[in-house]
Amino acid sequence: MSRLETCSRLWRNQSITAKFGFAFSLLLALLALEALVGYGALNVTLTAENEILASVEIRQRVFEMDGELEKARRLHRDFLLQYSEIGFAKAQEQYYLPAKAVLARVVALSDDLRQLVAASNVSVALRERNKDITLYLSSAQRSGEIFGELVDMVTILAAPEYGLLSQLQSLDEGLESNVRGSTEAFLLFQEMDRHVHEYLITRQRPHMQTALNLGFKLERVLGSGAGLDPMHRDEALRLLKSYVSVAGRIPDLDVQVRGKFNDFALQAQAVDPISRDLKALADLEVERARGRITGVSRLAHRGDSPGRPVLRPGGGGPDPRHRDPQDRGPDPHRRAPAGGQPGDTKRG
Repeated sequence: MSRLETCSRLWRNQSITAKFGFAFSLLLALLALEALVGYGALNVTLTAENEILASVEIRQRVFEMDGELEKARRLHRDFLLQYSEIGFAKAQEQYYLPAKAVLARVVALSDDLRQLVAASNVSVALRERNKDITLYLSSAQRSGEIFGELVDMVTILAAPEYGLLSQLQSLDEGLESNVRGSTEAFLLFQEMDRHVHEYLITRQRPHMQTALNLGFKLERVLGSGAGLDPMHRDEALRLLKSYVSVAGRIPDLDVQVRGKFNDFALQAQAVDPISRDLKALADLEVERARGRITGVSRLAHRGDSPGRPVLRPGGGGPDPRHRDPQDRGPDPHRRAPAGGQPGDTKRG
């Protein structure tokens, strides 16, 4: 005797009470299993939604950081371009101080993002990028330091009254007044002064080198007397020595300023790939979480059959509002049998 036949005979031998008890137990087990599956689906959905919110917040923070850093770059560039036009003090007020505040916000946002990634329920791949966020934070801090060093150099160069350009202007006026008594010395001074101004306009070092060579030539002419009285000659030599010293420092300082500007640009280039990867990972996290929600939703509703009839409330057969589209019902144009109504079927 097969096992199936044995089970069938045992089932037939059971009382109706036992059969109903078994059926209700099976029904309760199925309901418990469905509740467990629903709880698991709800838990997965809530977790995925939390991941979506965390990923969206991370992406938003990265966009804010990029926007603030780009704003700092523009202020940094405008400071270097405008300080010679509008004056150092005004450029410091309009560009440097706002840029310093913007970079401080970038640093704060970077630190918040690092803590958010460490504490959020995000993927391992995104959490492993925390070291890149730390690098972003370090780059933002370094950008602020570089900008501060650059402004210090520009202060030495262009600060009112005590900057190199202000000193050069003052020495230029004093030297001009002391060499006017000698035509040869005055012509050399004018040519030297013209090359200095050409350098300040073009920032090309050969112009300043030519001006310094003319300064040494003017020094030899003044040393030979040049038709000046001793008082004006000695004062002109003193002023010329200071003039050459100050003018010689300006090209070196310009090179350092350009170097700091390049360092600032390199720091910005270093963080661009980091922000781009973080935004891509955050988008990927959102898509993955949405995919899990969709999969769980399909699994939870897989048991619903689209072709299963829906009963009328209170019984009484299928609800015609949910009738099978393949079931056309009785044809009203069908010819009825003799003595019957349209749609009647032959009764046996």
